[in-house]
Amino acid sequence: MYNRSHLVFRLGMNNLTLLPQIGQTLCKLNLKRLARKSGFESRQPRKITAQNFILALLALASQGSVALRRQAQLIGWLGEHSVSKQAVRERALKGRGFMQLIVHKLLDERLHSGCQQQVPAPFKIFNRLLIADSTTLALPRALASVFPGARNHCASTRQSQLKIQCYYDLLTERIVHFTLASFRQNDQAASPHILSVCRANDLILRDLGYFVINVFEKLMARGCCFISRLRLDVILSDPTTGQPLQLLDLLRGKALLDRPVLMGASGKLPVRLVAVKLPEQVAAKRRRERKNNRDKRLVYNARTKFLLGYEIFVTNVDEEQLDSSQVLSAYGLRWRIEILFKAFKQHLNLARIDPTAPYLLELLIYARLILIILLMHFVYVPFKAYSSARTIEPLSILKLMQWFALFIPTLLLASDRQKTFWLKRCARQIPKHCSYEKRSRLDFISCFHSLT
Repeated sequence: MYNRSHLVFRLGMNNLTLLPQIGQTLCKLNLKRLARKSGFESRQPRKITAQNFILALLALASQGSVALRRQAQLIGWLGEHSVSKQAVRERALKGRGFMQLIVHKLLDERLHSGCQQQVPAPFKIFNRLLIADSTTLALPRALASVFPGARNHCASTRQSQLKIQCYYDLLTERIVHFTLASFRQNDQAASPHILSVCRANDLILRDLGYFVINVFEKLMARGCCFISRLRLDVILSDPTTGQPLQLLDLLRGKALLDRPVLMGASGKLPVRLVAVKLPEQVAAKRRRERKNNRDKRLVYNARTKFLLGYEIFVTNVDEEQLDSSQVLSAYGLRWRIEILFKAFKQHLNLARIDPTAPYLLELLIYARLILIILLMHFVYVPFKAYSSARTIEPLSILKLMQWFALFIPTLLLASDRQKTFWLKRCARQIPKHCSYEKRSRLDFISCFHSLT
């Protein structure tokens, strides 16, 4: 028998990125250079250093507020100087570009620990498995002029909402890119953003909100693969004859359909149509939800009712690479990003927004994104790889985020000597309290690695 906690701790001491030594990770970024590049610093600081500004901001962001007075108190504590909130405000006004550079740097693959992840056989042919999705944050109404919400509110009651677009690689469990935008930039308008993120031989999973045929065409031209739900009003045609195809005729009486088609009004985009009949109970639930949906743009007629009984996808992945059941299983993995959003909102306070000044709001959001990247890339991924290699119970991302939410300020603000003490505690506690419970239903990680 081996001591699980001892092995985890020993691994952490051999590779400093495997444990949450956030201060050391930030040191690797060369914060001074980033501060000068962004205009955050123009000379040698006397009281408010770039590192102390970031550490204080991260500690406060994890608790839900970045009030200037509290920032001044923490920066003064870290730097052993008395700092005024006016001085902090002057720096905070210049902080947006600085925080953006830190986020960009943390997402750089060269900073990663290089942990090897186990990849299921069907996905070894792809470089990355990218999931694109967005989450919306409700903001104080005073920010409606900067981040307007839905248009169906009158001026006196209009809401303020912020949308975060996230690109996530499931094969390495790493976040690839973040984008902040107003709620009014919907997913369809954000669909082309994937073109600045994707690489040849990536497999991209996206839902209907991102369905844009022109973008699919550009992805194919760049050597990327995709799996997407089919928008039911899209024109399909036969690749041999060029004649229009009717989905109802193709699916009637079939439990499975897998065939090549041409997609779009011009009928020039060759894709593979994959459709699988749903269990009647699932189909009935989908029909009820569509029928009761108050959005008048959603049509509910006999054709829609029939098609709601199927999962219908389009993809440019060859059948030799992924068969129809693997296409279905691969798209089901998209749910992982929803679990991440849940963890970020519930346990890292991503959805808790207090400040009404736009510059403080952006500092708060970027600080939380930095925390998310640090915990995902330099804590969760290495521990997950370690537990997987040694058949230890897999780590739950929800439990890990919940656990760290209790200790983030302590870890950020502790001295180097105190950090060593806390790291030992982390090494003992994480495997014990952040693993999946034993249950009959497989956890996500087990399901993912069982795919064949």
